[in-house]
Formats: sequence, C-alpha cells, structure tokens
Amino acid sequence: MNSFIQELKLAQVSLSKRLGFVTTVVLTLGLTLGALVTVFNLNYLILMKPLPYPEQQRLMAIDHDINNADDVAAPANNRILPATIYGYQQHLKNQHSSFEKMSILKINREFLVSHNEQPNLTVLYSTPEYFSMLQTKMALGRYFSSEEGFNKSAAVAVITFATWQKWFKGESSIIGKIIQLGDKSFNIIGVSGENFVQPEIFGDKHEVWLPWDFNINSNQELTNWGNSKNDIAVLAKLKKQVSITKAQSNMSSILNDELHRAFVTTNNANQQPGNFRATLIPLKTRLLGDGRGRALLLMAAVIALLLIACSNVINLFYSRAAEKQRNFAIQAALGARKSHLFKAMFAETFLLTFFSGVIGLLIAAWGFELLKQLGEGQLSRLDELGLDFTTILFSIFTTIILAVIFAFFSSRLVNYSALKEELQSSGKGGGLQISKFSRDILIVSQITLATLLLVGSFTVLQKAYSVIIHPLGYNPSNVISFRLDARSGLISKNAVQERNLKIAAIQNRLLQLPQVDDITASFGTPIGMSMSMVFNDSLNKNLGLIPVNFVSDNYFSLLQVPMIQGRMFTAAEVRDNSPVLVVSRSAAAMLVKNASVSVKNRSVIGMKLLNGGTTIKEVIGVVEDSFDPTKSKDDQGLDAFIPYNPWNMHFLLKLKDNAELNKASLLKQLHEVDANLRVSNFNTLDQRHQNALHHNRLNAGVAAGLTILALLLAGIGMYGVLSYSSQMRRYELGVRMALGARTQEIIRLVIKDNMLPISIGIGLSLGLTLIIYFFAKESISSFNKLPILPLLITLPILVITALFASYIPVRKMLLQDPVKALRNE
Repeated sequence: MNSFIQELKLAQVSLSKRLGFVTTVVLTLGLTLGALVTVFNLNYLILMKPLPYPEQQRLMAIDHDINNADDVAAPANNRILPATIYGYQQHLKNQHSSFEKMSILKINREFLVSHNEQPNLTVLYSTPEYFSMLQTKMALGRYFSSEEGFNKSAAVAVITFATWQKWFKGESSIIGKIIQLGDKSFNIIGVSGENFVQPEIFGDKHEVWLPWDFNINSNQELTNWGNSKNDIAVLAKLKKQVSITKAQSNMSSILNDELHRAFVTTNNANQQPGNFRATLIPLKTRLLGDGRGRALLLMAAVIALLLIACSNVINLFYSRAAEKQRNFAIQAALGARKSHLFKAMFAETFLLTFFSGVIGLLIAAWGFELLKQLGEGQLSRLDELGLDFTTILFSIFTTIILAVIFAFFSSRLVNYSALKEELQSSGKGGGLQISKFSRDILIVSQITLATLLLVGSFTVLQKAYSVIIHPLGYNPSNVISFRLDARSGLISKNAVQERNLKIAAIQNRLLQLPQVDDITASFGTPIGMSMSMVFNDSLNKNLGLIPVNFVSDNYFSLLQVPMIQGRMFTAAEVRDNSPVLVVSRSAAAMLVKNASVSVKNRSVIGMKLLNGGTTIKEVIGVVEDSFDPTKSKDDQGLDAFIPYNPWNMHFLLKLKDNAELNKASLLKQLHEVDANLRVSNFNTLDQRHQNALHHNRLNAGVAAGLTILALLLAGIGMYGVLSYSSQMRRYELGVRMALGARTQEIIRLVIKDNMLPISIGIGLSLGLTLIIYFFAKESISSFNKLPILPLLITLPILVITALFASYIPVRKMLLQDPVKALRNE
C-alpha cells in the first residue's frame, strides 16, 4: 500500500506538468460518467429498486376486461382496460377472499373553497386500507381509521406535506382545522410525511386524501355496470399463500355471479351474457408503464457514449505511454519489473478516473434535477432519484474498472524486453509507437459508434421536432380556455334550459369587457379531446371511430379554422340541438372511403350518418384538419363537430390584440352573474399547446444533448488518433517537404490515407443501422421507417469532422521548418 501511495504522489507530480492532457481526459470522462451515473440511477430505480412499501411484491393493481359468451376477448377498441367500474369495485370490496387488504381509489379535482385563492387541488378518494398497506408515515396526526372507511361518510381529510407547506404555510395548528373542498366541509386529521412516496397509479400526484364515500355522485353509478371509468382503480395486498393465478380465477368467479350476468343480459337483450375476467398486475409493473423501454434506450445511448469516450481516452493514454517511454527505460534499467510499470500507469489512470468520477457525480446531481423536471408525468418514481449508496458504489466501481482498463491497454504497448535498449535509441522513427492497424481500428470504432448514436439521436430529434413545429390548423393566439365547476353531472331535460340561460348570461357579461373580442361555448378545446363516437352509414356499416367535440356556431370563426365545403351550424341549430354535424377534411375522406354505397361526387356533404343506433345526423360542412399533439398518428386530423349541448360549461375566450385577462379578473366578472361559480383549467391555448409538447420537448432535449456530446467525443477522439498518426509521420513528411513537395499535395496525401478507415467505419455503421432497423422497426416507434434523413445529416457531419481532424494537425506541422522535423528524428 505504501508503494502505491508513493506511485500516486509521483503520478500527481508527473500529471501536473501535462495540464492539457489531464483536462482533456477528466472532462471527457467526467461528462460521460455524469450521464452514465444519471441514467444508471434511473434504470436501477425503475427496473430493480423495490418500491418503498413493506412486502411490495404482494401489492397488486387489479384490472378487468369483458369477454363474450364464447370466452373470446372483445375487440381492442371495445375493451375496458385500464378503466374500471364502480359496481365492480365495490362488489370486490365486499366479496374478496384472496387478499389481506383491498382499497378502492378514485382521483378527481376539487376547489379548496375555504382558501382565499381557491386552488383546484388533486384529490384521491380512498378507503383506509390504502394507508395501512403502504404504511404511510405521518408528519402530523393520523390517517383514516376503520371508523372513517367504507359507507361511514366521515367528513375527514388527510393532506400531503407539500400541500401543508404551500397552502397552509406549515401552520402548527393544522390538525382539527375545518376546510371546504367543493360543496362539503372536512376536518383535517393528518399530514403525510415529507418523504412519503405516493404510488402514482393514475400517473398524477395528489394533494389531499378524502374518504371513498364522498366521490360518488349518485346510486346510479353504483348499479350501472355498463359505464367504465379510467379515474378509479383497485389496490390490493395478496395473502401470503395465494398465487396471482388463483386470485384472478377467484375474482373472475365472484364477478360472474348471477346478479351480474342478469345485468349484462338486461342491458344487451340481443346478446349472450359476457364474462368478466380479472387481471392482477404487480404494483411495480403498473407504475413502470412504458418507462422500461425509455430507460433502457437511454442506457444503450449512454453506453455507446462511454465506448466512444473510452476509445478517446485509450488513444490519449497510448500517446502518454509513448511519451513516458524513456522514464520506463530508466526504471527497467534500475531493476523495475513489468508489474511495477503497470502500477505506475495504474496510478496515473486511477488519479484521472477518480477526479473524473467526482466531476461525474456533480454532473449527475444536476442531471437528477433536470430529469425530474423534464420527465414529470412521463416516468414514475422520479422523486426518488438521487445520489444513494448504490449509485455512489456503482460510480466507484466504474472508475476503478476504467482505471484498470486504461492501464492495461497502455502497459500492453510497452515492450519490456526492449526498454533497456531504448536508452541508446535515438535514430529516426525510434521510440514507442502504435501500429497503423491499431490506429485504424480506433478510427473505425469511433466512426461506427458515433454514427449509430447520432443516427438514433437524430431520428428521435426529427420525430419530436416535426411534432413541435407542426402547424395547428387554427389560430391559438390570444385565446383563453376555462371551465366552470359543475356538479350536476349528465344534465337532465329540465336542466338544459337553466344551464343555457346561465351560459348566455356569462357570455353577455364577458363580451362587455373592452379586452374581449369573442367568446364561444364548447365541450373542450382542440387539444386533448378524449371523447369519440362510432359512426355508421345509412346501411349501418361501421365507418370508424372519430373524436368528437360539441361546439357553438362561432367556434370556427373564433379559432379562424378554414371552411372547405358546406357551412357551419346556425345559432338556431345549436339551440335546437339539430341532427347535423361538421367533419374535418381527413374525417370526410375516411367516411367516403369506408361507406358501403358510392358517394356522389366523392363529397361527404349531405351524407346521412347513424350514431347511437338510431340517431341520424347529416353532414353539412367540412373544415380544415387541426393538429393535436396528444393524438396518436392514426387519429391525427380526424374530428367531428356536433352542435353544442351543455354537458359541461367550458368556454373559449378570444382577447383583442395586446389585451390581458387573468383568472382573478375573470372570476370577479363571473361572480357578477353567480357568486358560486368557480373556474378550473384556466390557461391559454398556447399554454395548452406547450404543455402537450412536453413529452416531445423531453425527447428532443435528450436527443440533442446526446447528439452534441457524441459529436464532441467523436471529434476529440478522431482528432487525437489522426493527430497522433500525423506525428508518427513527421519524419516522412519532413523528407517530402525538404524534397519540394507542395503543401496541398501533402495535405491531400494525409487525408487520402485517413479516409480509408473512415470509409470502413461509415460502411460498417450503415450495415448495422439497416440491421437494427429491420429488427427494431416493429418495437421502437422512432424506427418505424428507415432513417434516411438522419443518415443524410449524420454522415456529412462526421466526414467534415474527420477532414478537420486530419487537416489541423498536418497544417500545424507544415507551418514548421521541415529541417526541424528531420533534426527531431
């Protein structure tokens, strides 16, 4: 140990004289190790680290689907997964026998009316078993007891630590405080611990827990087994001796008792009763979602970066070994064995990788925060990212392994038996050299790895960028979207007139404001619409599933959507809920294509469509397609518009140029109409658009970062190898210059020689790209078509980088006196 410490001191002195070499190695490895540690922690967290709950392997989320009478699964677009049913949940809650505990959950939003800002908080309705299964740590108070559970209607609430700090300023007297959420008052009985990790079953974090009983609007929801919802779920803990298969079979039997078969028969008089089939999904698998693929792709990209960086650093250490050859010769002459020389090289590589690892950890700490911000809502468990013991141990292990690898390759260059003769060696070309074959292998590997990584990065970047810059098909400028809180659910005939009068009063009030240009009522915005309907033609042939929005007569004029054919609704048609509709250009083309009878002049205008079995609607207009970043590729551009029916109270408000209207000012005007009105989802269409692009911006940012880092590493690596190659030829080039060779001829000669390994690397990378494409195009969405454009961008960039890496070292050499190059040899 003492001898190695002495070697470390000697290495420190030696490296202090080569600050350029040290800086290049430390920055190259530090950046790469920072990315590696960040992505390793993400993969470990998502794929390997247990959930922070006791006996987490027995925690299950429960889904279900409905098969037909022959036990054949329903078509994918008719299946209920992952949505579920109130009656299904509550029946399981009462009848389950395979679980120690079961909790039924629902997520919603409620206004904190008792707060002067009236924030709209995310609420999780649950039964007490939720807390006991997860063993929730409390900062203050307690969580729900059995006396506050199912069918107890106890008006109590538990809030998160963050909610306590943000909306209640961390006041110590919070326990026992009465708050109003929506139309009801609740007594706060607890505050969850600061470090409690919520299982994001619904993909969102919640701020308040309320008892399950307060989420149900009517008994109809409990008995209607035909109405599935995606905002409710079941969390359960398996008994120790019960397998997943047995529990699934048991639950399926429970759900298929005579009561539920009778329901299905009653509601489907012309069909045989179907079968419920329950599916148990380990909680960790449910939370993982599609994060596994993203995490593994990131890991593959970072490993490619590490290989490029290692290739660069090995080349630098080759140069370093050549530089230290006379020191090695003196040590050998004084009796140093080969192991001593390896130890000396290891001391240098250890120091360099150690400091690189420290820098890498600092970069990783910043990377964790960046991932938390960019990946919010896209990846689960991001709050747990951090420099934990496993990550630090991985970093230490990686730096030691890299130090050994670099020392091993460097020491292999040393011909121990010839070192003593090296003291007398002073002839031309003498000294320790890397063979041309080894240099070419380094160049080929650099080009191949860099090309593969850049093609992948550019492919992801191209796809994300195309979504980011895609025109919307309407003008979102100065348009505000807001929804009024409504408690009546699906409206009855008696409520339609009342709600229409309220909507008219709100519109008239806001139109009086000097900054308001126009206002329209609609079911939703052009972004993020989730309602779809199946349309049939006059012969009852299914024409397809089309996203639907309910809009008023001035909806298209407010958004400046071009009308292509026909006309828009009239105000009378909206008021009378006339059976007409307007479709987008793409929807019109699909309807014409799928119709069972030929359509006159290939025009959809006048086509009669069946919706809901008997309702006949006539197409009266076609508008230009709009682009929605939240839609899948198959649904993009498909839209149908039906006269507005006040199922909800949502508005689009168009402001005049340079005018402003904040939520507080809007709420003040609304209270002039009705003091009980509350505003939710207040934002501009531009904001909604930017929020919808979050996932694509994340992909583009990561891809751009990898692209820049890959180009930087590849450029450094190629420059180092080609610069070394040029230095090895300095005597030859000096002779050529002394004999009168022109500068351009020498540059062309060097570039020509260097282009052979570069061309081999490009050819190899093209072959591997094609292989990856054919094997991965079905499973990786970014590779669903051959990445021609990324290849056309990547290859010129790498060729230009290689040309500069060849030219600059030779140019520096040619600027020197050729006699000096000969004398140095």
